[in-house]
Amino acid sequence: MRRTHLALILVSIGTLAGLSLNSSATAISPISEEDELLRNATLVFSRAVDTPAAAIPAAVLIRASGIAVIPAATGQQNRYHGKGVLSARGARPDDWTPPAVIAFEGAIPFDLEAGPIDVVLVAQTRRGLDSLVQEGSSRQIARSIAPGALGHSAPAINADVLAYMQFADYFAGVTVTDWITQEVKASNAILYGRPYSTDDILRGAGFFHVPHTARMWRDTIAGYFREMS
Repeated sequence: MRRTHLALILVSIGTLAGLSLNSSATAISPISEEDELLRNATLVFSRAVDTPAAAIPAAVLIRASGIAVIPAATGQQNRYHGKGVLSARGARPDDWTPPAVIAFEGAIPFDLEAGPIDVVLVAQTRRGLDSLVQEGSSRQIARSIAPGALGHSAPAINADVLAYMQFADYFAGVTVTDWITQEVKASNAILYGRPYSTDDILRGAGFFHVPHTARMWRDTIAGYFREMS
């Protein structure tokens, strides 16, 4: 009888332990700041290419060598700053690198007084992409970023980098001056497990697992180019 009771007690303890482990495993993990950044950046890009009357034209995007999105950049007067993500195009139009986290700061020529704005930067040349990648060197390569054209039928613009902004219900091309980008290795470490530089990620120099939100960003861009081709 005692052995039976002991066996029942051991089974009960094992069951409770299993339930405890299962509940811990199925608990919802908190969303990291980097995951939230990538989700927001993906939404900004989708809106920027899907808005019928005011989308980034295909003539601009087909030439893109890199795309950066800074969602909800905040500022005072006409100077804005925030974290964003940057990916570079590979050998094919629908082949894009995983995103690197960057910090962006720049001035626009007027004071919106409208709270945060979303910023989209499209590098149309290799030099333009290099200016987004090379930490702290942007001012040496281009003193200002040209405003991008709007509308699906808009012609191409010859510029290293084009800038767009979205605020409230408006989307427009915008000139950005006195700007700079910097890599954020701490955020890259959270996403990929190591503090990779922007250059490491865009050149594929590291070996890392790409998390779901990073794949979602990359697949959204690649999907746009597959539909366009």
